[in-house]
Amino acid sequence: MRTIELGVTITDAAVDDETTTIFCAPVARDPRCPDCGGDGRYCDTVTRALTDLPVAGYPLVLRVAVPRYRCLTAECGRAVFCQGLGKLAAPRAATTRRCARYVLRRLMIDRTTISAIAAELGVSWHTVSAIAMRAVACRRRRTGSPRGGAGDRRR
Repeated sequence: MRTIELGVTITDAAVDDETTTIFCAPVARDPRCPDCGGDGRYCDTVTRALTDLPVAGYPLVLRVAVPRYRCLTAECGRAVFCQGLGKLAAPRAATTRRCARYVLRRLMIDRTTISAIAAELGVSWHTVSAIAMRAVACRRRRTGSPRGGAGDRRR
């Protein structure tokens, strides 16, 4: 699995009967505050679990060690923030971006059920459904269509 283009490096791995777990950390630290853009001071590290694409038929979980920082700008309303994961995952997402694309492909092209995809990924039905619903809402915002752009043909 290539992770360098996603901005993380693998630090360890573990396999059990049901799941493959890969431990990783960001390649570079970015202490800039997402609100004010000012510098932050390192506080600690939190572990964020992200579901990724299945490997050899088994669910894959990335456990990313994400640095937390304290904003040094007095006027900023944000006291503590986590480093963004950029290409790897959206803020507060439970899956990687490529896993979300995989879910949409399985739903729209392969016509797989939400339950089957959830079983493949080792996540709940609600997690897969939420990914699909966010995609529909995003498409509606982009196209301005209440049907999510169905039938729209841009030339």
